[in-house]
Amino acid sequence: MGKRSDKLYVRASEHASSSGGSAASNRYVTGRSAPTTSSTRPLPFSCCALSLNPFTSPMATPNGCVYDASQIIPYVKNHKSCPSTGLKLIVEDLIPLNMLKESGEWTCPILMKSFTDVSKVCFIKPKVKGEEAYVYSYEAVHELNIKAKNWHDLTTGLKFNKKDIIMIQDPGDEQVCGRRDISKFKFLGNKKEEESRKDDVVMNQSMKRIMDEVKTSKPLAMPVSSPASLKNISTIGSGRPPILTSELFGGSTLTTNEAAASMTSSSSGSATSSKTRPATPYEIENSICQYLKTKKGKKSYAILQTTHGVLHVELDSDIVPLTCLNFTTLIRLGKYNNVTVHRLIPNFMFQTGDPTGSGTGGSNIWGTEGFEDEFDERLYHTGRGILSMANKGKGSNKSQFFVTLGECRHLDRKHSVFGRVIKGLEVLDLIEKVEVGKNDKPKGVVKIVRADMVVDKISEAEDYIYERAEEGRRKVKAERKRKEMLVEDAKRKKREEEGLGGGEEFVVGQFLKGGGDVGKVKKVGNLNDDVLGDMGGDVVMPPKKKKKAGGFGNFSGW
Repeated sequence: MGKRSDKLYVRASEHASSSGGSAASNRYVTGRSAPTTSSTRPLPFSCCALSLNPFTSPMATPNGCVYDASQIIPYVKNHKSCPSTGLKLIVEDLIPLNMLKESGEWTCPILMKSFTDVSKVCFIKPKVKGEEAYVYSYEAVHELNIKAKNWHDLTTGLKFNKKDIIMIQDPGDEQVCGRRDISKFKFLGNKKEEESRKDDVVMNQSMKRIMDEVKTSKPLAMPVSSPASLKNISTIGSGRPPILTSELFGGSTLTTNEAAASMTSSSSGSATSSKTRPATPYEIENSICQYLKTKKGKKSYAILQTTHGVLHVELDSDIVPLTCLNFTTLIRLGKYNNVTVHRLIPNFMFQTGDPTGSGTGGSNIWGTEGFEDEFDERLYHTGRGILSMANKGKGSNKSQFFVTLGECRHLDRKHSVFGRVIKGLEVLDLIEKVEVGKNDKPKGVVKIVRADMVVDKISEAEDYIYERAEEGRRKVKAERKRKEMLVEDAKRKKREEEGLGGGEEFVVGQFLKGGGDVGKVKKVGNLNDDVLGDMGGDVVMPPKKKKKAGGFGNFSGW
């Protein structure tokens, strides 16, 4: 150490050499990745670079991109290129990977260490096409092959060169990280370009006309976020006692602001403490939606009795609770009873939910304005029987919905999917066969006669919110009573210790034989008759004390 070289901070050289920096860190497993930007989306190690889902039968390209065999083989046969890089590729160039899996995790067969998203992973490229390649941790290859100059595969024993080591993942290498950046995948960029030019969907004339209407319709300026001024027919909280904001699921303490108002305004009354205000119906609904999203897999179920049969539908109240809240409340209020199917397009969908039957009416439980869309990556228009909200644009959902009669992937992220038909698909076939007339309106009578809820997770969630609040109140009340009893007991004990209360009067000598009257104060009458008579003999009275003269007087003694 040189003179005055100690600093109150760690310098860059010290950090790199001895404090866990890049030079001193493990070169095989690092917690730091290559420089990234906000647009970088690294692919998780165990995911296929084409489907973006976990792979089960991994295959790699010569440059180290890993795919699932069921995904990459059909793609290469059709496109003759690598999905992520766009380079020319044939099926014979693909390399099957032999990767060990222990306890559900991909593992190095030499070190028995699980691969993570920050592990350095590689494989040895085989000399013969079509042969398997074993996947290892780079630490094992570096220590047992490169440093030891042992150029034989650790499992097969076959010879290889250093250039045959292909990196699958290396968080410290920008080039390898670039291959695993989802935002740079070629096939995803091509999809975006195609969608921006034109929807790559084969549509008949009816479907084209519908899509043209959707594109030319005027959307709302912005979604409704606080429909307080609208007519609210929501049944949430009706007939129940008020609930405070602090008692809601995921709620926070919101006060009435009376204390602040009394401090800053002379027009308001005096208030010295803050009070938690009751929750509004919209805050209660938001709390219910938050609670439902924690109950994954808990679905709601309803029955739609139509003129052509019964449809049993499953509602995704755990994924899109706001949309299901609107739908189930309208069912409970009978808004879907005797509602006609006003539009029917074979191989596409039929639309209903408009009480006027014209296709332009209907309202949600918050009023005539629309509520915001709910999209989720798990919900798509993948086939027949999908329930989705009809709208005129962003944030214009009301009461109308449609049921698909085929795959409609071009409607994904445009209409909110909220359920599916799980029983009664044959009813869809009967409805689809109904003859249609002008504006795709069925010529026959097709309508929902009655709609009923079978399992309503929305109502169950509402009951839970209020029961939870009531239980919280009981606990607070019991705790307050317990504390009051403790304070009262402490006060009583203190009074007993000080002789100020509690129990019988204590008298000195009360436990002595015949001393029950000892120490007691006796009331006397005449002092001369009683006290002096009892004592007997003459009593010498103490001499009176002379009072000392104060002041200087007249100075006669000087």
